[in-house]
Amino acid sequence: MNLRNPLSLGMAALVSLIALPAHAAPVVLTADADTYTRAGVSAGSAENLDVRGFGGGDFVAYVRFDLSGVVGALTSAILTLHETAGSRNDGITTGRNQVYGLTNAAGNTPQNWDESVDLDPGAEYDNTGGNNIDVAQVFNLDADAGANVTEVVPGTDDIDVTISGPDLLAFLNSRIADGGLATFILSIDADNRGYGFASRENSDADIRPTLSLMTSSSVPEPGTLALFGLGLAGLGLARRRKAS
Repeated sequence: MNLRNPLSLGMAALVSLIALPAHAAPVVLTADADTYTRAGVSAGSAENLDVRGFGGGDFVAYVRFDLSGVVGALTSAILTLHETAGSRNDGITTGRNQVYGLTNAAGNTPQNWDESVDLDPGAEYDNTGGNNIDVAQVFNLDADAGANVTEVVPGTDDIDVTISGPDLLAFLNSRIADGGLATFILSIDADNRGYGFASRENSDADIRPTLSLMTSSSVPEPGTLALFGLGLAGLGLARRRKAS
């Protein structure tokens, strides 16, 4: 191939473009709804989600993301929550922190629950003290209960808590296949202890709940775009020379 020829140059650039590997596209979602199980306090509009155990009637938080717009298969995912003060501020630990996924098991809270009204939780919330979540009704994302996840709690107060790993991916993919609404249930395994998580209404946008996803969708990177432009320029010059 004669690369002094504009047509050859353009064709070489386009061939190189086709040969480039695909790159994963990062997607960061913010929660589309969140609340906690306490009536009469406008929990759905609170800046912080109260998570508290007190021997029956625990406060349990619900955080939902809408994945219906995600394109491509998920290859990794990280749930990030920021610990704050709740009605108690005892500090979070891996042993206390419990995360579950809301499923369509019979009697459960519907996936399209409304944060503007007091949440009346379904069969997943047994309200008997200790762990108030019926693990038979939910998707287990608690490492202490055997979930294949990585839970990172780098301190006790005012910190980012993250969950990642194969079971998180499995839960999210199951929710994508069922319309895209994915709710995380945040509970605590400790009586007379509690803390909070920043909600999507928190005045500090940097600490609101997020779900960071990587998908198999390919996106052009700067080098790819440059090659594409070079190819088009070469083809355009060849056409002008031929026309003259």
